Amino acid sequence: MVQSKQSTKKIPEGIWPINRVDDHIIIQVGRKNVLIDTGSPISLGNQKTFGLMGKTVRLQPEIQGITVENLSEFIDSRIDLLLGGDFLGQIPFSIDFPGYIFRFYDPPIRFKGTVLKIDLIAGVPLVEVSIDSRPVSLFLDTGAKITYLSAPLVRGHRSAAKIADFYPLMGRFQTTRHEVPVAIAGRELPFLAGKTPSGLNDYIEAFNRVTGLNVQGILGNDLYYHFRVLLDLRRSRIILRPYID
Repeated sequence: MVQSKQSTKKIPEGIWPINRVDDHIIIQVGRKNVLIDTGSPISLGNQKTFGLMGKTVRLQPEIQGITVENLSEFIDSRIDLLLGGDFLGQIPFSIDFPGYIFRFYDPPIRFKGTVLKIDLIAGVPLVEVSIDSRPVSLFLDTGAKITYLSAPLVRGHRSAAKIADFYPLMGRFQTTRHEVPVAIAGRELPFLAGKTPSGLNDYIEAFNRVTGLNVQGILGNDLYYHFRVLLDLRRSRIILRPYID
């Protein structure tokens, strides 16, 4: 378990240290451990509402039978709240993995980098990348610790290892990881992407049938090993700034 760096410095308003638990993004607000999850369109918790930075959201006690107690068990760390797209879509925020920094922004936003357009479908952001010189649409999910790609996308790419993970609607699973170069923001990057397990693949296929889209996986938190990223969901954009130019 990787914990956030400790500091005696006063933290500026709007900034929270990230507690990276198995590469899940958790911030502490008061005494609450808060999971940041753009993959969920709604926020989850046992209290009625949650407010921060002048924004408020109504919390649901469960999402299709999943509670914060279930999430705590899956992640092996106490989770008091899950902030989903209904809150995260109200205010821009950035993620800095090496600095262990999560920040909410009030305008004006000063964040330089490559701007990418995203689409918000049913409250979940979609981003386009390139794999094997082909455009690929992926969910942008800060609740996923790694990137997951459909079987056709990992086929032909070297298998690297197995990984144990969980998906709230299907529980724990194991799958293989593959060395897949993913091009985004003008850079081709080496990802160890997981092959999408059958239960998650069923969910994505159902989503595609309803929306008429062709989503082929999830862009997870391994993105933040390569970029500082500003997510501005209300303006349908993300800004990526590489750590090394």
